[in-house]
Amino acid sequence: MGCSFRYIRSALVAASVVWLVIAGASAQPQATPVRTESHGWVAGNALEGGGGVLMHLPPRVTSDGDVVGEAGQAWNARLLESVPRAVTGWDRRVYLIYRRDRQWLDVFSLDITRPVPGGAWLTDPAVGASAQPSLDLGDAEYVEAVATETGLLVLASAASVPEEGRDRWSLRQMRDRAWRTVDLPPVIATADRLWLVEGASPPRLLALTGTSLVVWEWSGDAELSAPSAEPDARADGLWRPLPLAQSAADDHERVAAVFASGRDVNWAIRSPRGDHVALQSLRPERAVTIATVPIEGVPVAVEPLDGGRRVAIVCEIVDPAAEGIAQPIRSWQFVEVSMVTGRELYRGLPRFPGLEFGDGIRMLSLGMMAITGFVLFYLLRPSAGDAEIKVPQGWVLAPPGRRIFAGLLDAWLVVGVVGVAFGVPFGDFVLVLPLFESARGVGALGTVMVGGAVYGTASEWMLGCTLGKAAARLRVVSVDPSRPTLGLMRCGARNVFRWAPRPGHCSG
Repeated sequence: MGCSFRYIRSALVAASVVWLVIAGASAQPQATPVRTESHGWVAGNALEGGGGVLMHLPPRVTSDGDVVGEAGQAWNARLLESVPRAVTGWDRRVYLIYRRDRQWLDVFSLDITRPVPGGAWLTDPAVGASAQPSLDLGDAEYVEAVATETGLLVLASAASVPEEGRDRWSLRQMRDRAWRTVDLPPVIATADRLWLVEGASPPRLLALTGTSLVVWEWSGDAELSAPSAEPDARADGLWRPLPLAQSAADDHERVAAVFASGRDVNWAIRSPRGDHVALQSLRPERAVTIATVPIEGVPVAVEPLDGGRRVAIVCEIVDPAAEGIAQPIRSWQFVEVSMVTGRELYRGLPRFPGLEFGDGIRMLSLGMMAITGFVLFYLLRPSAGDAEIKVPQGWVLAPPGRRIFAGLLDAWLVVGVVGVAFGVPFGDFVLVLPLFESARGVGALGTVMVGGAVYGTASEWMLGCTLGKAAARLRVVSVDPSRPTLGLMRCGARNVFRWAPRPGHCSG
């Protein structure tokens, strides 16, 4: 009977290890459709320490109408050595564009993720940014860039006024880490002014010729350009015109942003004095002014949110007494406006809920300390009437070196199994912080904690030791004469925190 019970215990220990593998494998991300999210991005001067800052404006409302964020909300996504020439994003990816010189543009990208619902948004990679292929503009001048569903679009213009009938504008697309030229019809390539429409799918251009405004929408296949191994390959497709109402000839010089809102195209125009921004919806019959928004300071971004249903105007407020100082920025002003009603939704300093994330970590740490105290001073206390811990005959307390060796070996085994199952490098578990950069890392960390506790509890309860303790010749024994066998509850309490002191470790 005793032999059979020993076999049952061994089988249960093996089952706990198998559970780690199954739990990790089942947590692998599935190939399910993901709805496009409308995120905003702003790059400006850092308020302290010099350099720049990349701010992330998360969605306020989902496509289903669920409220997921407050107006004015922003996250300090990344501190930058310098402010990029442009920043643009699509869904959860953002591109940072730096101008190396007149001819070359350097491009970097980051992804954003939210491992825990309601938690902090995190950027990937954790350090630096992913370098993308640089763009050679040749003799052209950079104008602007927008991110699209299939890649990054960069608009450039001729360095000098071209001869009549010659192309003034050129359009490049980066897709599959390669740059391609997108053909523009002559009526677009020779327009007086051209803008890329941010947030449009399929891609759109807004062209001004004389006083006529026309939206040109890509009407080819789903992709703007077909994959090609040839560098600078041409895109195949058609641009379909959608005429709009006429525009005042002088407005285009003050256009701060052009963005899509459903099927409509909107733009934001700065006033001549720069003290307000007019938000207009450009429609076939007329241009409708949605709102006229007073602003303070220097506008650095007009960023659409929630698919263009609202817009955030971000300004840097400069300290007039700081002339000649390296950091003259005093504060930020955020103004958020509904493009549906024209109502002002928020005005003031950006709300940085990321600061609350640190408070949550501190509260979690305090909770863990309280539970640790409960485990050590209540569940693991000696029995009533015992003045000291009595080690069973034939055993001595395990020295610290053996305990550390056993603990590290058990941790290495659990982390190794979970790391292979989740595809997470072992080094990420050592540094810990990289695990919070993705949902997979957070899932792996949770599986290590839960799986390690299950593995340790089952092993110590049924066999008296884990694999690490067996290698170090350690065994967990009961110090209570009235309880000759280890209880499941006490074994579980011991393993709630893997690194808590374990007074019951003994060696023979």
